[in-house]
Amino acid sequence: MKLVSFRISNEVRLGVLFRERIIDLNLAYSFFLSKKGETFPIGKALEEIPPAMIPFLEQGSAGIERAKDLLATIGSDGDYTNKELERFSYSINAVRLSAPVPHPRKIVVVGLNYAAHVKESQVEIPDWPWTFGKFPSVLIGPGDSIGYTPLINGLDGEVELGVIIGKRGKYISEEQALSYVAGYSIFNDVSARNIQFEGQAGLRFFYLGKNFQDSAVLGPYLATADELPDPHQLDMSMYYNERLVRQGNTSNYIFRVEELISFYSRFFTLEPGDVIAAGCPPAVLKRDRHIFFDKDYRFLQPGDTCICEIQGLGTLQNPIVEVKMGPLSVIN
Repeated sequence: MKLVSFRISNEVRLGVLFRERIIDLNLAYSFFLSKKGETFPIGKALEEIPPAMIPFLEQGSAGIERAKDLLATIGSDGDYTNKELERFSYSINAVRLSAPVPHPRKIVVVGLNYAAHVKESQVEIPDWPWTFGKFPSVLIGPGDSIGYTPLINGLDGEVELGVIIGKRGKYISEEQALSYVAGYSIFNDVSARNIQFEGQAGLRFFYLGKNFQDSAVLGPYLATADELPDPHQLDMSMYYNERLVRQGNTSNYIFRVEELISFYSRFFTLEPGDVIAAGCPPAVLKRDRHIFFDKDYRFLQPGDTCICEIQGLGTLQNPIVEVKMGPLSVIN
């Protein structure tokens, strides 16, 4: 299944892509239960297929199986008329997609998970996953604008596989780790390279260069784990408009997905809806020195579109829009 979160009438709800439409899973399940003669279909639907992503993921495999069975029923010829389908589904153009997990509890980002990216960053291959976090409040979804402010003069994207956790766990073994995955999505780790790298060592604001408004993007949907049984054979690429900027395949990870899940679960409890961004591939442009400081690299500018693609996960596009802001005396 391709699960989405979509906005309709100022409410964000859980949906699934189905025959060029988006089905509201909670409404569809309530309608299904009513058709079967359930006495309290709305209450039971709220309990068994909640209308938001994280409560739905908290149902575990039972919730996913219910949703699959529901889709199979809807897809059976003659079971639902087009008029009935319109009661709980929408044209894709009639709604706006949000990040599939709009408010994850945690966003954990892996840096330097490709040997070629390690090389272009001019550091040694790490013994442990090189890790930082993103605030959930900086997360946006497909089609949303990435703001370009006067603070930024090196706006850059990083296409990454977003691993979405499906059940709570700690001290998870590598052998069991993939069973904790609800699904996968595209993650764009947007970065301000001037804030991240400029200045003397010890005075660089790495965390702020990774955590500013609109600096994390997730979408366009969450493909359930059964759709991508092997997350280590996926081509990925990133474009700035038509220009190819990054390209790679998840087969070249230094730390595989199961290793990352097992590793992080030893430090903190993983919970449904948590996002692990598994690292970006190297830049297409090759140089002996740090690629981010090469004048030919050409960072994102207002009017550009950042386009991320991962095999089996679709395309994630976001326009770059200039944002006005008042002067900030501390940086003058």
